[in-house]
Amino acid sequence: MDTTWLELGSVLVANPMNAATNILLTAQCATYALVLRRHRESGADEWATFLLLMSLATGAGAVKHGFGYALDARAYEAVLAVTNVAGGLSTYFAQLATLRRRSYARPSLLRMVAYVQVCVFFLANLVLGPELLLLIANTVVGLVPIIVVEGRAARGVRSGSAMIALGLLVGTLAGLVYLADVSLGPWFNHIDLAHAVMALSFHAIAGGAAPRAPSKTMSAYESWAS
Repeated sequence: MDTTWLELGSVLVANPMNAATNILLTAQCATYALVLRRHRESGADEWATFLLLMSLATGAGAVKHGFGYALDARAYEAVLAVTNVAGGLSTYFAQLATLRRRSYARPSLLRMVAYVQVCVFFLANLVLGPELLLLIANTVVGLVPIIVVEGRAARGVRSGSAMIALGLLVGTLAGLVYLADVSLGPWFNHIDLAHAVMALSFHAIAGGAAPRAPSKTMSAYESWAS
């Protein structure tokens, strides 16, 4: 990948579009999370945590892309670790959100499975380092069952479950865009395209996670997000 540069006064930013799209995702996720935090039922709180963690992951991504060249090896690996840890935990909280929204005969066992998965993910990161492929694999393995569960529970294309399933499905496509190296040029490469797909994913997830009952908060959210 060719590196692009932007000089802002005395500050040199590498891959400025990658950093900018990360910052936009950070703001998007944080905004949606703050709205969902006002609701404590039907898994909205867990989805808010999911979005807050994705805000942290994308914020670290902005540092990696924009200023990674200026970091020493340890600092750079620490930034990668923040991205992977936040991303791994976000999948875990997405699983908890689905367990809270749905009734299962043995929810404690399913929570244990989710806990074991995130522990295995963290162990792999300690052994192999914070590799992006580990994060993608953990995300796919953890979110595909949620897509199936929420998709089967959907009643109508605009139901909360349908929106969550669609958002997560779109989110998995971001990894494919990244791995396929699809690019519109050096100033909007495969990373920026993946970020654009992620933005659509987060929009759908937040809309689906918001309680269906009318409220002033929900009306404000729908007006802002539409």
